Amino acid sequence: MLEYLKARRIDCYMDIHSHSSPPWLGICPKEHTRGDHAQLVRLQNLTRAKTRAAGGPDLVLAVQGAKAWYNSHFFPAQTGIYAFTYEEKAGFRGNFPTGTPREEIWQANTDNGMYTILGLAQALLTVPPAWAAGRR
Repeated sequence: MLEYLKARRIDCYMDIHSHSSPPWLGICPKEHTRGDHAQLVRLQNLTRAKTRAAGGPDLVLAVQGAKAWYNSHFFPAQTGIYAFTYEEKAGFRGNFPTGTPREEIWQANTDNGMYTILGLAQALLTVPPAWAAGRR
Protein backbone atom coordinates (compact mmCIF):
# COMPACT_ATOMS: atom_id res chain seq x y z
CA MET A 1 0.00 0.00 0.00
CA LEU A 2 2.86 2.38 0.77
CA GLU A 3 4.30 1.84 -2.70
CA TYR A 4 0.86 2.48 -4.22
CA LEU A 5 0.57 5.79 -2.35
CA LYS A 6 4.09 6.83 -3.30
CA ALA A 7 3.87 5.80 -6.96
CA ARG A 8 0.64 7.72 -7.47
CA ARG A 9 1.61 10.67 -5.28
CA ILE A 10 -1.58 10.30 -3.22
CA ASP A 11 -1.80 13.40 -1.00
CA CYS A 12 -4.50 12.38 1.44
CA TYR A 13 -6.00 9.33 3.10
CA MET A 14 -9.19 9.23 5.19
CA ASP A 15 -10.48 6.33 7.31
CA ILE A 16 -14.27 6.50 7.66
CA HIS A 17 -15.98 4.74 10.56
CA SER A 18 -19.38 4.53 12.17
CA HIS A 19 -19.25 5.37 15.84
CA SER A 20 -21.56 6.49 18.60
CA SER A 21 -20.44 10.10 18.55
CA PRO A 22 -21.23 13.29 16.71
CA PRO A 23 -19.35 13.54 13.39
CA TRP A 24 -15.69 14.30 14.07
CA LEU A 25 -12.45 14.53 12.15
CA GLY A 26 -9.28 13.31 13.81
CA ILE A 27 -5.63 13.67 12.92
CA CYS A 28 -2.52 12.04 14.31
CA PRO A 29 -0.23 13.87 16.74
CA LYS A 30 2.78 15.71 15.38
CA GLU A 31 5.18 12.97 16.44
CA HIS A 32 3.38 10.50 14.15
CA THR A 33 3.99 12.28 10.86
CA ARG A 34 6.97 12.90 8.61
CA GLY A 35 4.99 15.55 6.79
CA ASP A 36 4.09 19.13 7.60
CA HIS A 37 1.89 18.81 10.68
CA ALA A 38 1.03 22.52 10.64
CA GLN A 39 -0.46 22.07 7.15
CA LEU A 40 -2.34 18.99 8.37
CA VAL A 41 -3.88 21.04 11.19
CA ARG A 42 -4.70 23.80 8.69
CA LEU A 43 -6.29 21.24 6.36
CA GLN A 44 -8.35 19.85 9.25
CA ASN A 45 -9.66 23.34 10.11
CA LEU A 46 -10.39 24.17 6.47
CA THR A 47 -12.21 20.86 6.02
CA ARG A 48 -14.42 21.65 9.00
CA ALA A 49 -15.25 25.11 7.65
CA LYS A 50 -15.88 23.93 4.09
CA THR A 51 -17.97 20.95 5.25
CA ARG A 52 -20.18 23.28 7.27
CA ALA A 53 -20.41 25.82 4.42
CA ALA A 54 -21.60 23.04 2.08
CA GLY A 55 -24.45 22.21 4.46
CA GLY A 56 -22.75 19.36 6.29
CA PRO A 57 -22.25 18.75 10.00
CA ASP A 58 -20.19 20.94 12.31
CA LEU A 59 -17.33 18.49 12.74
CA VAL A 60 -15.70 18.07 16.11
CA LEU A 61 -11.93 18.27 15.60
CA ALA A 62 -9.57 15.95 17.44
CA VAL A 63 -5.95 14.88 17.66
CA GLN A 64 -5.76 11.15 18.29
CA GLY A 65 -3.12 9.58 20.42
CA ALA A 66 -2.19 6.07 19.38
CA LYS A 67 -3.79 3.39 21.52
CA ALA A 68 -3.47 1.29 18.39
CA TRP A 69 -1.66 1.93 15.14
CA TYR A 70 -4.26 3.17 12.66
CA ASN A 71 -3.75 3.73 8.92
CA SER A 72 -4.37 7.43 9.59
CA HIS A 73 -1.23 7.31 11.78
CA PHE A 74 0.80 4.77 9.81
CA PHE A 75 0.60 6.41 6.37
CA PRO A 76 1.72 9.89 7.49
CA ALA A 77 4.49 8.36 9.60
CA GLN A 78 5.80 6.45 6.58
CA THR A 79 5.08 8.86 3.73
CA GLY A 80 4.24 12.27 5.19
CA ILE A 81 0.85 12.42 3.46
CA TYR A 82 -2.19 14.07 5.01
CA ALA A 83 -4.42 11.58 6.83
CA PHE A 84 -7.66 11.72 8.79
CA THR A 85 -10.04 9.52 10.70
CA TYR A 86 -13.68 10.47 10.22
CA GLU A 87 -16.23 9.14 12.70
CA GLU A 88 -19.93 9.48 11.96
CA LYS A 89 -23.06 9.01 14.00
CA ALA A 90 -24.20 5.43 14.08
CA GLY A 91 -27.73 4.35 14.82
CA PHE A 92 -27.06 3.05 18.29
CA ARG A 93 -26.53 4.46 21.79
CA GLY A 94 -29.03 7.25 21.40
CA ASN A 95 -27.70 9.22 18.43
CA PHE A 96 -31.08 8.88 16.73
CA PRO A 97 -34.53 8.66 18.31
CA THR A 98 -35.74 5.16 19.13
CA GLY A 99 -37.61 3.73 16.19
CA THR A 100 -35.79 5.75 13.53
CA PRO A 101 -35.80 3.58 10.40
CA ARG A 102 -32.38 2.24 9.43
CA GLU A 103 -32.72 3.81 6.01
CA GLU A 104 -32.95 7.29 7.59
CA ILE A 105 -29.91 6.60 9.76
CA TRP A 106 -27.90 5.33 6.77
CA GLN A 107 -28.99 8.33 4.70
CA ALA A 108 -27.93 10.77 7.44
CA ASN A 109 -24.58 9.01 7.82
CA THR A 110 -24.04 8.98 4.05
CA ASP A 111 -24.93 12.66 3.75
CA ASN A 112 -22.57 13.62 6.59
CA GLY A 113 -19.75 11.58 5.06
CA MET A 114 -20.27 12.99 1.58
CA TYR A 115 -20.35 16.58 2.85
CA THR A 116 -17.10 15.89 4.69
CA ILE A 117 -15.47 14.39 1.59
CA LEU A 118 -16.60 17.45 -0.40
CA GLY A 119 -15.22 19.78 2.29
CA LEU A 120 -11.91 17.90 2.29
CA ALA A 121 -11.67 18.02 -1.51
CA GLN A 122 -12.22 21.78 -1.49
CA ALA A 123 -9.74 22.25 1.36
CA LEU A 124 -7.06 20.21 -0.44
CA LEU A 125 -7.08 22.81 -3.21
CA THR A 126 -5.76 25.42 -0.77
CA VAL A 127 -2.83 23.61 0.87
CA PRO A 128 0.50 22.56 -0.66
CA PRO A 129 0.54 18.99 -1.99
CA ALA A 130 1.98 16.50 0.47
CA TRP A 131 4.53 15.51 -2.18
CA ALA A 132 5.73 19.09 -2.85
CA ALA A 133 9.47 19.62 -3.31
CA GLY A 134 11.38 19.08 -0.11
CA ARG A 135 8.65 16.98 1.47
CA ARG A 136 8.26 13.20 1.68
